[in-house]
Amino acid sequence: MRKKVKSVWMEISALSCVEVSALEFCFDIVCRDTIAQGCQLHIEVIPAKAWCWDCHQVVTVSTFNAGCPACGSQNLRVENDDAMRIKQIEIE
Repeated sequence: MRKKVKSVWMEISALSCVEVSALEFCFDIVCRDTIAQGCQLHIEVIPAKAWCWDCHQVVTVSTFNAGCPACGSQNLRVENDDAMRIKQIEIE
């Protein structure tokens, strides 16, 4: 019996510059004529983590020009701005 990919779950950083609609469109195309044809793609956009140099806290940010949500400082070092990973694959 041939296995088939039923669903794929992905996490994408809010700062990754990935256009979700384009990824969904391309995913459908690359899955054609494979065991993943017709599978569901689930995308979760996650905030990026950043270190604030002024208040010395790890914070989350969702836009490039966001200030520190704790103190308002712009003095941040973003940690995972380009993260994109497959979190789970369901096979039937």
